[in-house]
Amino acid sequence: MIRRIAVSKKPFLFLCLFGIAFASAAEENLYDALLQYRLENGAVYKEIQMQSDIASNEYQKTKLNSLIVTEIGSGNTSINLGRKDGASYTTEPNARILLPSYNNTGVSVSVPLSKTEAASSVGANVKVSTDIYSKNRKAQQLKRTAAKQQADEALQKKLDGKRLAEQSFLKEIKDLYGSYLNYLSKKLAKVDADIKFEQIKVQKYGANSTIYRTAQLRQMDAQRDLQAAEFSFQTAFAYFAESCGRSNADVDKFLTELALTIPQEKIADVKNLSIENSRDFLRAQNEYRQKLLQREVEHSPFTLSAEAGYAWKKTEGSAGGSTISETTNAILGGLSMKFPGGSLYTGVSVPINEPNKPAINLSFAWNPFFITYRQLDKQTVQLQNAIDLLKVQEQQKNAEQKIKNTQNLSSTLAWNQQSAIDELGIYNQNAKDHAQWFERGLISKFENLQAQLEYTKAVARTAQAKADVIIFNIAATQDFNTQSVQGDK
Repeated sequence: MIRRIAVSKKPFLFLCLFGIAFASAAEENLYDALLQYRLENGAVYKEIQMQSDIASNEYQKTKLNSLIVTEIGSGNTSINLGRKDGASYTTEPNARILLPSYNNTGVSVSVPLSKTEAASSVGANVKVSTDIYSKNRKAQQLKRTAAKQQADEALQKKLDGKRLAEQSFLKEIKDLYGSYLNYLSKKLAKVDADIKFEQIKVQKYGANSTIYRTAQLRQMDAQRDLQAAEFSFQTAFAYFAESCGRSNADVDKFLTELALTIPQEKIADVKNLSIENSRDFLRAQNEYRQKLLQREVEHSPFTLSAEAGYAWKKTEGSAGGSTISETTNAILGGLSMKFPGGSLYTGVSVPINEPNKPAINLSFAWNPFFITYRQLDKQTVQLQNAIDLLKVQEQQKNAEQKIKNTQNLSSTLAWNQQSAIDELGIYNQNAKDHAQWFERGLISKFENLQAQLEYTKAVARTAQAKADVIIFNIAATQDFNTQSVQGDK
């Protein structure tokens, strides 16, 4: 249950709160404790860690697939169980090893087996193949490079995980204090309306007079606005406090102590930033180069491959009451070529026992319209490259503008933080003075309340200003190379 913000009539209330905050900070830094709770129980930090592990797994998978591919299979297997003389079958178990990154070099082995009514056979085939010329090696390198970059970026986020989680946490704190400030502003407006209404009463205006009714209506409007702002703030505070394991926290003490324990960081030095420091621009440049290479590989129509192998087969059967046994073995070789619009294959099989009786295999295919397709593809690639170049140029402009905005924002946030801290001391002293004057009966309760609320608003503004600086520092190290960004606590 959230405790409502109650303003005490006792003097030195905010001095006590100030002292409580510092005494508590000596025992437990509230900000650090809440942040540690979020790291251990929140989703942001855990998700960053898991996303990094996922990217690492994907890279290892891509790397392994580009280095070696293995496959074991049964081949086409057929079994006939309806024969009187026993089952007949044909099968061809096989195994294959392929090395995509090493010119697509591969070795395949198959063992064809068959048994029919007339004969049975067993064989063995071994084949070695490789690319004499192709873009496959470069294609595999591109896949590995892309996966490696994603893994590296995810790993960097994992290393920066605590700061990224802190950035998310601080944004929630900023939103909470924004709601708090809105509530305090409405409360001040209500106090101001109360003061003016009291003045109307003191001036002896009648309850039916226009001035009296106007002041009364303004007070009622202020009360309605205050109730709406209070409900919105209490909802936001309840959610935040519960997410930090502090469901029963006292609002005044909690928010004051939290504001005072948020670290005061020195703004990051971004004066020397340049376009070469922008991670977004460097990433865009790299992606552009990768796309150029990828399209070059995809639209490379020429490949030349070679294969060599050995085939052995033994067949046994019976015919006319006699047994027949035959063994064949041969050396195999072949060249295959793919060129714009077509393909060509030439193969030879040389029997070892009869080398003077080779068998030659030829195949040829050609698409006469491919030349037209090729020209269109070239135009498409040129247009795609031009579009990607425009994106890089646009990213460069955005990066240059972001550098200017970052440098300008740096000065603004540094000034805001120092100004908020300086004002906090002034408002604190003002609240203490008003508390003493109220105790002596020199001012009204509304004037005392007004001063105390102004101090509370200064506390909230200080929390926001310090949070802004830390968020800025974290964002700067994420947007630009860390060597170019320097910041201290």
